[in-house]
Amino acid sequence: MSVPPPCPCCVHWIVHNGFCCECKSAVDWYKGRLKNCTRIKDPNCDHSMSYRGYCSRCCRKVDESNGEFFNYISQGQHFSYKYIAYMKRQRFGIGYGQRKLHLVVDLQHVLLDSNGVLVKLRPFAREFLREANELFTIYAYTKSDPKQARSFIKLLDPLKIFFPSRFITIAEEKRKKKSLEFVLAEERGVVILDCKSETWEKDDERNLLLIKSYDYFKGMEYQQGFITKFINFFNKSSSEEKRNEKEEEDDDDGVLVDALNSLKTIHQRFFHGQCKDVRLLLHPSPI
Repeated sequence: MSVPPPCPCCVHWIVHNGFCCECKSAVDWYKGRLKNCTRIKDPNCDHSMSYRGYCSRCCRKVDESNGEFFNYISQGQHFSYKYIAYMKRQRFGIGYGQRKLHLVVDLQHVLLDSNGVLVKLRPFAREFLREANELFTIYAYTKSDPKQARSFIKLLDPLKIFFPSRFITIAEEKRKKKSLEFVLAEERGVVILDCKSETWEKDDERNLLLIKSYDYFKGMEYQQGFITKFINFFNKSSSEEKRNEKEEEDDDDGVLVDALNSLKTIHQRFFHGQCKDVRLLLHPSPI
């Protein structure tokens, strides 16, 4: 089938897969590499969103140095800094209308502990997520290996209720430290629940609500192989295992309960008080 020549009267504003949607002719300036891509000829396009090197709106090849990759949304998804700031304002506004703040929570040593083979949920972990979900939009943010972290998520949230697509790992975002840059909400409305401050960027430490680390498997050698770990764990005498578990439950039972109460207090003071910045509520400036 012959391709019709370009129409001299058409400006080819919208091109789909190399053909103008108006005059149906082939357009030589179409250079997109994405399948089923609709390209809009707009000289004023700011390329705020791009995917694997091409603008999501006009499909032109773009420079992705001005922005950040949000691989947890989609592998190769890129937002410009201007668009990130816009999305943060939008999401914060939506949350404010819903009377919800944003909560970023780590997994390992906060909601659970793992020795590489076995996983132990922290007491009150699921109840904590269920109640916090009423007041906060929850993000999971962890330094764990992405594959291992996904197994943690399936265990904590099998129905994808608490953080369906809001799951960030440092490895996927190619960062050395965790950063609120990847959380699409204004920092004044974000609380971080973690057990270590040194894993976060310095500017984000004011958002931290620190809790005691959960180390259920402390003392077990991580260098051991799968079989050795498994056998060593179940070779404990029944009485010793029950006694240690009872002591651990008694010692740790109140940590997430206290954290939830603190979060409820922050939420109450934010929406019913004068202060509209969780950083000032978490760390009041001395008079």
